[in-house]
Amino acid sequence: MIVLKSCLRAVCTLVFVCLFSRAAAAQSVLNFPARDVRGISITNTTRYAADLKFTLYDADGSLSSAPLNPVSRRVPPKGQSSFVASEIFGMAERQRAGTWIQASSATSGLEGMYASGESSRSGSTGGEAFDPHTVQTIPYIPSDSRTPTAIQLTNPSSQAANFTITFFNGAGGIVASPFTNALPARAQMNITTPPRATSARIRSDVGIIAIAAANGGDIPLMVRGQGSKSQAQVLVAPYFRNGDNVSSQLILTNSNNTDAEVTVTFFSNVGSQPIPPARVLLRANGSWWPTGPSEGWALIEAPGAPLSGLVVVTSGNTRSAIPLQVAPSDRMLFSGPAGKTDFDPTLNLVGTWERDAAVTITLSRTDGSTIAKRDISVAPLSRYSAKLSDLISDYDRDAAGYLTVRSTMPVYGLQLNSGEGGAVLSGMSPQDLAPGFQPSPAAGVPTINSIEPLPTGPDGVKKISIVGQNIDGNATLSIGGRIVPMTAALAGGPFTAELPDLQPGYVNVKVRSSGVESRAFQLLVAPDDVPYVLRTGHALYEKVEVLESGLDPNRTVLEPIRGARVEVWDPFTRQAVSVSETDDDGNFRIVVPDQVGLRVRVLSRLRSVDVRVLDNTAGNQLYVLTKEIGDPLDPTEIELIESTRQAGAFNILDNVHRGNALLAQTDLQAAPPPLTVYWSEKNTESVLLRLTEGKARSTFFDPRTNTAYIGGDRNTDSDEFDDSVILHEYAHLLAARFSRDDSPGGPHFIGEYLDPRLAWSEGWANFFSSAARGSSIYIDSKSPGVPPVRYDLEEDIPPNDRPGYNSEATVGSILWDLLDENRDNSDSAQFPFATLWSAFTDLRSVRGYVYLPFFLETFLDRNSDFADELRAMVIRRGLDFQPGARPSVVNPFPRTIASGESRGGNLDSFNSKRTNLNNSSQFYTFSTATGASATITLVIDNAGPANNPNANDLDLFLTDVNGRQLAVANRVGNGQPEILSGVRLGPGTYYIEVRSYYTDDQTNTTVFNSGGYRLSLQLR
Repeated sequence: MIVLKSCLRAVCTLVFVCLFSRAAAAQSVLNFPARDVRGISITNTTRYAADLKFTLYDADGSLSSAPLNPVSRRVPPKGQSSFVASEIFGMAERQRAGTWIQASSATSGLEGMYASGESSRSGSTGGEAFDPHTVQTIPYIPSDSRTPTAIQLTNPSSQAANFTITFFNGAGGIVASPFTNALPARAQMNITTPPRATSARIRSDVGIIAIAAANGGDIPLMVRGQGSKSQAQVLVAPYFRNGDNVSSQLILTNSNNTDAEVTVTFFSNVGSQPIPPARVLLRANGSWWPTGPSEGWALIEAPGAPLSGLVVVTSGNTRSAIPLQVAPSDRMLFSGPAGKTDFDPTLNLVGTWERDAAVTITLSRTDGSTIAKRDISVAPLSRYSAKLSDLISDYDRDAAGYLTVRSTMPVYGLQLNSGEGGAVLSGMSPQDLAPGFQPSPAAGVPTINSIEPLPTGPDGVKKISIVGQNIDGNATLSIGGRIVPMTAALAGGPFTAELPDLQPGYVNVKVRSSGVESRAFQLLVAPDDVPYVLRTGHALYEKVEVLESGLDPNRTVLEPIRGARVEVWDPFTRQAVSVSETDDDGNFRIVVPDQVGLRVRVLSRLRSVDVRVLDNTAGNQLYVLTKEIGDPLDPTEIELIESTRQAGAFNILDNVHRGNALLAQTDLQAAPPPLTVYWSEKNTESVLLRLTEGKARSTFFDPRTNTAYIGGDRNTDSDEFDDSVILHEYAHLLAARFSRDDSPGGPHFIGEYLDPRLAWSEGWANFFSSAARGSSIYIDSKSPGVPPVRYDLEEDIPPNDRPGYNSEATVGSILWDLLDENRDNSDSAQFPFATLWSAFTDLRSVRGYVYLPFFLETFLDRNSDFADELRAMVIRRGLDFQPGARPSVVNPFPRTIASGESRGGNLDSFNSKRTNLNNSSQFYTFSTATGASATITLVIDNAGPANNPNANDLDLFLTDVNGRQLAVANRVGNGQPEILSGVRLGPGTYYIEVRSYYTDDQTNTTVFNSGGYRLSLQLR
């Protein structure tokens, strides 16, 4: 077993058994192998913020020498982010020639799009991210008499791939000899196609990506390799048109070594058949190019023989490969073109056979808010086609992010993108929509258009006037992260607000209305009577990656420094002359006085809230990333990159910022606690013991003082890059501020029967850490050569666990199943984090020790219609939960004892040397309606489980429901009874604790005992 962390309370050390048998972690890997990719758009329809790592590879598989590579970005929950490929890697577009891009995230369910080709808004094309396959067919190899078609192979995996490519003609005959070769990890290879080849089959021992590309026309025609997911016995072509300078050709390829009977039926938009169905015996590995009508859609049927295929659309001098659809769906995502374009996309939906489909189409902004919804009906075997500008009256291509389609019956879908003159540039297949995705209510996004100063009143208070849109009377305003009262003027006029004291520089102002937050308005506070210039910059730090194998200092990713205070610093006066802050991409704007000798500094503190990371081995000073500004008039963007061990301070800061962001999404009024974090690479176990006054030797958050101490010694255990651990510990701080936590602290192991209060506290912290990171996987790296601790909340009952309310695994997995979007076993829940947070904060009003059943009760108080499903989830983990009953479990904690009753039990901390196991102490509860005089007697009746008659000193404690100690019986005496006699009590509920350990006053050490006992209670 491996000791993990120190948590809440005295010495609350988190410990897990390291499991070596494990399932692969769920994640998103998005590949963009085309070498002319200019823009990338990532859509995140999950409820978690997702960190995304972009990596640029050279054709030989090596890491490209781009200035920023790899680099990370964060995509908001239910949001979308677009990136210019050259800008994200900090290089000129021409320098990226011969490279390709991979994006990866620990959050599963992300979808990616790319734009390539010309850089003009209307002259580019693109498509979805590419999936690798071990067996795939290129159903059409474009012919070009001027330039031979090349097949580009890309190996996106970390191991070499051995492949064989076979070319076929239209009759299914092999053209030339099969080509076999090896493709190194992350490498690309181009293969020229032989003459007369019309299709190709690629087999490999590792999944690779294959693309056939022809350079003829205005835009290169690219045909993807189609694996099993793109092949089917029933295929639908949702778009088919001939006329008005557009021609369409359906191409079908038999991806099998046996002949196939194929029927193609063309339908008009209203479901009629303009020409008779065409049937053919398609030879093994052969191709067929059936002729179609002027407009409509096509149904392809090949019983027992999955086919590959596409529609090639020629419009003017442009050819595009439009994918066929293999299956209908009732939930679809269309991410749209990557980056802003002049496209007006066309949505095509085809109904299936059964009955009309009632379809709801939702257009969302990039922040996840809803622009508009439209309900339509799609008849069986008919096609619905409409431009978004016609479908949604509020369509604004500059504001639009992505489109979702939900229907009562599965339908086929396709998004068509057209350029100048109606030229068809690309067709986008529907992507996966996260199972738990629900669009937000349609609402206008609040916008701040302008902020103007108002005359200072006689009281000296400075005020501002705010003009904006979609701001209601209940809106809240934040200036630099501080909530400021805002007053609306009459007749829809501007709002007014008091302006807090601000240093010169930029400050972010946001307004939140109807649950939607505006983009930040950067308010410029100019220095008085000082000439100044405006400069921009960005700040990043090198984040060391924590892998399944542990912390790997040789693998880093450049992470933006988010929300940090930025100063323009005068080293002569040692004062900040202006301040600003970084945004979520690490960018900042600063006010620079027109003088030389100034520096820009990024500090290890958030500007918006009182959160700081200090170096406890250097006078408790902030960590500082600094750079000379030089000539203030130089327009060059200022770049700061922290690549030393100091980067750990900014990673700690970023995790607190991430936890606060999750809190802000839930309740903007829930002000996060101030926090001072002490971290240094010199923080060894002995240093932490000294800092925490002997309470902890590893990472420790203290909610009583709002401080934290984080280990940094890599020879033993450093935590500055263990995101799982930092957010777990921060969750304890949030529990103490917003909920109730009665945990006794101490070490804990998977499979242990813990004190229920400890199990609840640690299970909650595990859950919050995963919710903030968007991953069920918890990894805590250790010292070099020591395997990390790994834990997966997706496991309902991990190996060696003892499920129930005494298990932190039970607590964490139930909470995760209530939130996550993976429906497994009896898990049918998909609740927003805000729903769980509300029930969590309701625990503040619980009178009694907080443990799992109390949360289940507060949760059902708010979600009563989920009682049956929740009970099934809990029973699966061995807990007989009874919704509506009080107590709600068969064996409640504490156990009840009545006046005149005698209860027996056994305690043992002697063998375990532990104070927080369920068997270290036992608790009983009783109530009195009118008050009473209580006599409580504890008698030792046997040597106990440890069978050691010399260690049978048990003690007696009486507390109220708030944990306030009322009486103690702890006289020294092995095997001697303990009595609390005549304790006067008022009306209420009380707890009795029978404890098997105590602290020796002379040695200040813990003495452990065991014993069987008999407890009796008399109330008079």
